[in-house]
Amino acid sequence: MGDAVHAVLAVGAAQGAALLALVYPRPVAGDGLHVTVVETGTADVRFGFPVGEPWAVQAEREFARQGYVSPASVLRGDWETLPDGGRCTRLYRNS
Repeated sequence: MGDAVHAVLAVGAAQGAALLALVYPRPVAGDGLHVTVVETGTADVRFGFPVGEPWAVQAEREFARQGYVSPASVLRGDWETLPDGGRCTRLYRNS
């Protein structure tokens, strides 16, 4: 993981988010995007999944299915853009 990801993991942990969702293009060009959910405290990958368009809607559906909610979904906002071109949002347990 690059510096941009580590920086946003630290911010997420400081804000009380146990998890951070990252979205990047898949390695094969034209092959869609991939969402990876990472623990903010350890940088361990919790789970991941591929998404197509509209990727944010598909990602939020999968988060809800797994019992999580993101500020981007609740506030109907955009995912944060990272300096390296990825996007991210914090995840919280939906209880």
